[in-house]
Amino acid sequence: MLSFVASTNWEYAIKTSLENGGAPQVCYLFSNWTATAGSAGFGSGSSYYSNGALYVPAGAHVILELNGFTVDRNLQASSYTYGYVIYIAGG
Repeated sequence: MLSFVASTNWEYAIKTSLENGGAPQVCYLFSNWTATAGSAGFGSGSSYYSNGALYVPAGAHVILELNGFTVDRNLQASSYTYGYVIYIAGG
């Protein structure tokens, strides 16, 4: 365990996977992860988030271990551009 903060664990898992040639990394949740309401979502402007969603870049392999908790994008509108929760690039 790196942290009880979900975003810290997410960023670490992505970074570590990429640094190790796509080796699988586990991101553990220790509580429900609810994004900031609105377009900011989980974050923006980095290699870890895309349009407020969680982002898995091509070449990264991350396992999101929910441990019975939830991930909530916290979108307030019924229709939202880029309303996805997780964006996975590549294949």
